[in-house]
Amino acid sequence: MLVLSRRIDEKLIFPSIKTTIQIVSTKAGSVRLGIDAPPGVEVYREEVYDPSRASPPTSTTVLD
Repeated sequence: MLVLSRRIDEKLIFPSIKTTIQIVSTKAGSVRLGIDAPPGVEVYREEVYDPSRASPPTSTTVLD
């Protein structure tokens, strides 16, 4: 696991999946994240993720 320290408005970029995560705000014990990902990249909170219901990976289609 990679552990990073980030400040508000700083980003993490995952170029291979064209996804960016931005720190939106922080409070005691809580961090709000903004996630910008293509439609083919599914994002779940751990407590609601059910692997049996997740979609299989699909190719990403670029729309103009």
